[in-house]
Amino acid sequence: MLKFPKKYRDSDFASRVEFNRARICESFVLGDQVAKKVTEYFSEYFGGGIVCLALEKVCLPFFLYAKKQYSCLMFSPTKTLEIDPAGPKELGKGLRFVKKDSTRLTKLFVPKVLNFIRVEDPMGPEAIQNVTNTFIQTCEKILHDSYPPEYYVATKQLGKSYKSNNVVQDCVARQIEQRNPGRGPRAGDRVEFVYYFLKNSKKQLYQRADELEYIKENNLLIDRLHYLEAEIWKASERVLMPYRPILQPIYDKYHRMIRDKLEGNRSIVSFFQKSTTAPKVSDVLEVSPDKIQKMAKSLRESSASGCFSLSKPGKRKLDSDITKNSLSKFFAKKQH
Repeated sequence: MLKFPKKYRDSDFASRVEFNRARICESFVLGDQVAKKVTEYFSEYFGGGIVCLALEKVCLPFFLYAKKQYSCLMFSPTKTLEIDPAGPKELGKGLRFVKKDSTRLTKLFVPKVLNFIRVEDPMGPEAIQNVTNTFIQTCEKILHDSYPPEYYVATKQLGKSYKSNNVVQDCVARQIEQRNPGRGPRAGDRVEFVYYFLKNSKKQLYQRADELEYIKENNLLIDRLHYLEAEIWKASERVLMPYRPILQPIYDKYHRMIRDKLEGNRSIVSFFQKSTTAPKVSDVLEVSPDKIQKMAKSLRESSASGCFSLSKPGKRKLDSDITKNSLSKFFAKKQH
């Protein structure tokens, strides 16, 4: 029988075990029992304590969006297999809001939405109402330019060289160096930049980026339409996928309003609007609260038929047919 030397070291190996509808403390006990059984089995098989497993955490709820892309609340056990008094920690891997390149706008919006989704009934009327309200409030603030300019700042690391001239951080670094010789970013530095808006301009997006100080000094308009598209709608694509049929008309409406405002166009309806307060969900969706509850009920009932793929975001048509495919299996992986 082969024998290997015993090693104590960190490893990338992790074993995920799903306990159907078990409570957190029960999961601690079950996880500890599984770890001991596996350790005992390998000890007998190899003739020594080579593989030693231990319970690390319980994630509840657990949302698996794609390979290495998930979000959850992480509960750590104490020595007596009780919940750590420090409470759960929010954990997100592979999503846009946890990356350094993301803006503060994304890091503010996505975790706030996740807090409303991490509930017992994520497709219930209350969850849908909270998610939709948060989306509307964020769109309203972007529309009325209520966020500080710093919320739109993104960062990217500057490389040594690029084959193409359309890399945004390289373009911004060259512009800074041209204005302030010898003070521009160097390879390895993180370049901060903001996209600005130019009416009737043929410049590409990477050509409309510069540091925030330059934009303030020249009174340039921040391209809020781009940030609605990229930092809110696309950045939260996986997180808000089941809610897309409800949020799509709201997004289309604010996309049009922000575009018209940046271009200086006013619709005839705007001449009769006096209030600038944030609208309610029922106002934007043009349905009553009872209708919203019926929408939530239909989404929940239609979720029993299957699961739609999340492997290629943006490639699937987002219409009413998507609700016929699946929602329950998407939210079924809430624990491991």
